[in-house]
Amino acid sequence: MAKAADTPTAGDPRGWGSRPGGTPAECCEALVPGTCGDSIDCSGEETNTKAKAADTATADTPGTPAECCEAPVPGTCGDSFDCSGEAKHTQAKAADTATADTPGTSAECCEALPRCAADEYVSKKVCVSCPTGKVNAANDDASGTDTACDAKSLCMSCTKEDGYLVSEAQSTCIYNAAEKEEVCRASGLEKCALFEHEAQQHCLWSLDEVDDRSCRHCSLFGTSDAQQYCLTLHSQAYDDQNDAVTDERCTVDICMTLKPGAPRADCMYLVNTHHPMDHTCSQCPQFAEEPMDLERNIAEQCLSTARECTLQGCLSFSEGDGAAGNTQHMCFLNLDTTLNTVRDGDCASVGAGEGANP
Repeated sequence: MAKAADTPTAGDPRGWGSRPGGTPAECCEALVPGTCGDSIDCSGEETNTKAKAADTATADTPGTPAECCEAPVPGTCGDSFDCSGEAKHTQAKAADTATADTPGTSAECCEALPRCAADEYVSKKVCVSCPTGKVNAANDDASGTDTACDAKSLCMSCTKEDGYLVSEAQSTCIYNAAEKEEVCRASGLEKCALFEHEAQQHCLWSLDEVDDRSCRHCSLFGTSDAQQYCLTLHSQAYDDQNDAVTDERCTVDICMTLKPGAPRADCMYLVNTHHPMDHTCSQCPQFAEEPMDLERNIAEQCLSTARECTLQGCLSFSEGDGAAGNTQHMCFLNLDTTLNTVRDGDCASVGAGEGANP
């Protein structure tokens, strides 16, 4: 093996005289077998990007990438991966979870324990149902410390399960509870949906504190008035930056699960106010079918902040006049690239009958 280039020799380094350079005896040396060690860097290799074991033998010291680098071998986490030493991600993923190499890493094979559902608490890293008569908000971290349930508010103890079988009795119970306790508290808006339809809104009115104001809960209520008031309570989850930090926001798809008319219109208002451009034009035709939706121009509201409008998508709307408005024309106005899209589309297929917009 050649020594380093700057090894001194007895010969003339300028190439003059009878000995212009060093001799083999001066410039060559025997290989020194060693190991790859634990600091070999394989990151620059094209395929062999994984360092071999530190005690892998090499022909010389230090070893070369050809000796000390190898290609990763994809595998799975297996059923014995140990995540007990992790701070947060203490639960092993499924045994067949794919990994980039064998064995997998903690980043690939460990995950956080699931968060508890409403009316569950954490006991020794496990989600446990609250005892009868007690409640707890959702999302306790099962990987954290133990939590506890609270006594159910009196106002939430007026359902059929509590012996109040009809709406009048439930409403009276809610009213009496307000006289006896300072705060009516629920773990989520959906708790008021457990009452009979006529009592649901009384329950919502009585709430002073709500942990989960998710918009999706509002479709659980049986009347339009209750759904609308649920949306009002949901809207209070937004902070000054228009962000619903911990509560699920309203979406176009959630709006469609509400009753036609006013509830859907209120929901669409929240979508347009807090999350404009968060839906596409293709989601809007569903609001152009029910008469009560047409009366409130909900399809037009949906289109006003929609993205990804295309000519073919606009053709899925029917033309119209009067209260319904011309949703097809509104869609055309929202085309992302109107000129190019219309030029490439089939304008002849656009309705040209009475009320059409050329």
